[in-house]
Amino acid sequence: MLLLKRKVHFCLSAFLFLSLHSISGQNDTLLYPLIEGYGGVFELPNPQLPSRAPHILIDLVQRPGESEEVNPGLDRIARLVNLYGLAGYPADSLDIVVIVHGGALSAVLNDEGCQRFLGENNASKELIAQLSDLGVAFMVCGQALMHRGYGTDFLLPEVTLGLSAITVLVDYQQKGYVVLNF
Repeated sequence: MLLLKRKVHFCLSAFLFLSLHSISGQNDTLLYPLIEGYGGVFELPNPQLPSRAPHILIDLVQRPGESEEVNPGLDRIARLVNLYGLAGYPADSLDIVVIVHGGALSAVLNDEGCQRFLGENNASKELIAQLSDLGVAFMVCGQALMHRGYGTDFLLPEVTLGLSAITVLVDYQQKGYVVLNF
């Protein structure tokens, strides 16, 4: 009986290993359905797909890594957009708003502002422009902007000014948006 249990266990283990290996081996190439070069996604065999287009408010506070890297939270937003694209949703069906504050503030400054305050250009401006072109709306916390001394003169043109992250978060949640924290 013990020998039979070991054979069954071995067979199940081998089956699971081969199944997982074949899934990962089917398509291990990153795809970029809506945003090229950012937020790559994998095609999967028969996944459960989203049932409707989203209404999402993204609370972006993650600070960038290295100075010349795109903010990792923005890459996650590109991945979110690409996932919905992979699921067959066109970009114009997505309702995504991003409120930027905290450590992520530098992502919404133009090059002049980044040079003045950080001594470098904005590595995230291209991705923000691409996301904005697909309908992702960007807002910045006006309170955080002023507390950091950045002012409003150095914002990227795709970014609008919110009174505060707190009021934006409350307002959009009252409108039924799902909040994701990046």
